[in-house]
Amino acid sequence: NLTVEGPIKKDTAAFLVNFRSSYSDWILKQIDDYDIKNSEALFNDLTVSLDYDLPNTQVNVFGYFSKDYFKFSDLNTYWYSNGGLSASVGHIFSSSLRGDFSLSASQYQFKTIDTQIENVEYEHQFKVGQYEFAVDFRKEFSRKNSLSFGANSTWYQLNRGQVKPYGENSSLNTVDLGNEQGLETGLYITDNIEITPLLHASAGFRFSFYAPFGPETVYTYYDNGPKEIRTINDSIYFPSGKPITWYTFPEIRLALNYQTDENGSLKLSFNQTHQSIFMLSQTISLAPNTQWKLADYHLKPSKANQLSLGVFRTI
Repeated sequence: NLTVEGPIKKDTAAFLVNFRSSYSDWILKQIDDYDIKNSEALFNDLTVSLDYDLPNTQVNVFGYFSKDYFKFSDLNTYWYSNGGLSASVGHIFSSSLRGDFSLSASQYQFKTIDTQIENVEYEHQFKVGQYEFAVDFRKEFSRKNSLSFGANSTWYQLNRGQVKPYGENSSLNTVDLGNEQGLETGLYITDNIEITPLLHASAGFRFSFYAPFGPETVYTYYDNGPKEIRTINDSIYFPSGKPITWYTFPEIRLALNYQTDENGSLKLSFNQTHQSIFMLSQTISLAPNTQWKLADYHLKPSKANQLSLGVFRTI
């Protein structure tokens, strides 16, 4: 683990660079077990951060990259990596108004080779990209009341890859899982208010919408039947750049915090949330080759209503 940090310009600009790497492979070779002795595990990552501060403006540029490699004997091999880059600017417009603007891009990808069963050995590579722009403002009306509002837009891009036969003896056919892309955008406003010295409240509303985009061929099915090849009644082709369908989500949020005494409080909250991207995993265990799926023409975004009540004491 190596970290280097310091000033670029006194009281104005600074940098930080961090690099980590593992050296655990030699331990595996010392263990008297065939599978573990013939396994490998490697990891490294790099973090870079630059900060630039002016009297009313703060700028940050941040980058991160990591790569992992894991091989369990002659049964499974995994490569997976994360990469991200972001730039953010915070500006104080007045004593009561601050704005934050950010632009970010990230990508997760993996490759796996499964050789547990000779005649169905396979390899598969998968990529998830996420690109986001966000703007947030905070307006202070008084010590007891403030307003937060803003917007964000996220573009998802999934390359789900191909499941290919691996090795000369694999009898699998190549399966192309295709590409997916979608846009999610939201607007929000939240009011934070001190009703009494003991009672604080936060109430907010968010309106967001999501659309998957082509190119995509969507199949429609006969009513009251399973979505299978034999029940297809038509198909619709959506060219690149055309939205396939639109989903809209109004969401409300409310939180109350009542201070019972100097050592305790009661908290009550209600949240409505929606999610347009799903993790597909087996129930046995989580693995680096867990896949992701976007909501589409047939698969609607998930939604949840969450109510929570908490009693907090400092003892």
